[in-house]
Parts: sequence; C-alpha cells; structure tokens
Amino acid sequence: MILTYHEIVPKAVPYVYSVTRDAFAEQLAFVGGLSESAAPRITFDDGHASHHRYGLPLLSRFGCKGIFFVTAGWTGVRSDYMDWSQLAELAAEGHEVQAHGWSHKLLTACSEAELAEELWSSRALLQERLGIPVDAMSLPGGRSNAAVLKACAHAGYSRIYTSDPWMKTNRDGVECLGRFMVRRTTSTADLGRLLEAENRPWHPLRLWHPAKRTVRALIGDRFYQHLWRKLGSWNERDHIAQEYVNEAAGRAGKP
Repeated sequence: MILTYHEIVPKAVPYVYSVTRDAFAEQLAFVGGLSESAAPRITFDDGHASHHRYGLPLLSRFGCKGIFFVTAGWTGVRSDYMDWSQLAELAAEGHEVQAHGWSHKLLTACSEAELAEELWSSRALLQERLGIPVDAMSLPGGRSNAAVLKACAHAGYSRIYTSDPWMKTNRDGVECLGRFMVRRTTSTADLGRLLEAENRPWHPLRLWHPAKRTVRALIGDRFYQHLWRKLGSWNERDHIAQEYVNEAAGRAGKP
C-alpha cells in the first residue's frame, strides 16, 4: 500500500485532501508500528510548502522516509509551494524528490508539445537544480492512457504513480503503481481496513475504483474532472494557501 498526502495543516479546514498535523502524526505512528513488509509507503503530491514545514519534522520524528512529487513550474514561484532550498533539504535527509509535471495539467488532455513540456522539462529542471536522479512521475489527477505511458517511458521515467490504490503492473517497461489518497476524514482504522483489503481482491473497498474508472470513461475526462473539483471542495485549496501565507507572515513579524 502506498499513501498520498496533499496538504498538512495546523488545524482542520474543509479542503477534502487536507490532513491535520495531529492526524498525520497519528498515522505515522500507526505506520511505524507495522512490520517493514506491511508498512505503507508515504508520498506527497504537488510540492506544497506544508510538506516541508509540518510534514518533514514529523517524518524525522517517526523515522519515516517519503517520496515528494513536486510540480516543477511552481517551485520557487508560488509562495505556498516549496522552494529549491527546501527541496534540497528533503533530498539531503534521504527523501526522494520526484516529478509531478511542470504545471499540473492532466496529461491525457495535453497536446504533444504540452506533454513533452510536462514530462521532459520538469524532469530536466529537477535534476539540474538538485543534482539528483529523477525517474518517477506522479500523474496529475491520476490520469493516464497508452499515449501518456509511452511518453513517460520515452522521457526517462521508470516508475509511474496513479490514484488507483490497487494498481500494480508494468506497461511499456514502466512500473505503474497505485496509491490511496489520504483525506481529512481518513482515520488509522481506515488505514487498517485498507491494508486488510490489499490482499483480498473481492474486498468491498476494492470495488469503488473500478466503478470510478467506468464513470470516467462514460462521461469523459474533462467533465469528470469538473465534477470531482465540485465534490472535492477544490476551491478550498485557495483558502488553505491563504491560511499558510498568513501564518508565515505572522511568524516573520514576530520579534
């Protein structure tokens, strides 16, 4: 099982993919209590600044390593996302820093030129600025098709991460790995049930994602993304970003 976090927040907010520091600590303690073979991997998407400020200290506290998938075009540009020095610190402490595209476009909706920029430019910049190998890509929105996978392989990626927690396959020489998106309502009991379902193909928890794929195929990627944003309180991301900026400003203003 591979877990994915989007934003770590000091207090609960409505954004569906936010997780409080206390909940994250509780989940890391749960993971740390499992055997090495059973413990889920920890990953982060987007490169939000909260991964460094709140996530990194807790990973160190519980002795966990993470994979940080960052949107290269946002790095050092957007105030609520990590800068290059913070990414370098993650790499220096033994965490992986990998790609999440250039601008977070859905790769299945990209033109050939856009797809090249999302895949090649992000990988090249991360390797140049951090001096590390980049061979893994977290697909924005978890979206992929045959053309995207071939393009990823051609761009030098050997591992692709999706949002289907049960995916584990190899296509075009690329290892495709699924992940579970941790939500603000996810509890350690939920993680336990997920681990229980991992080796049980007909477990009820495993039926939801095939149903989602069917719905997406029927209504189309763009409309599905629009619907997902509405149901997922996507607009709350702006609220969280402002909360983080306000908190950072408050710290800077203290004597």
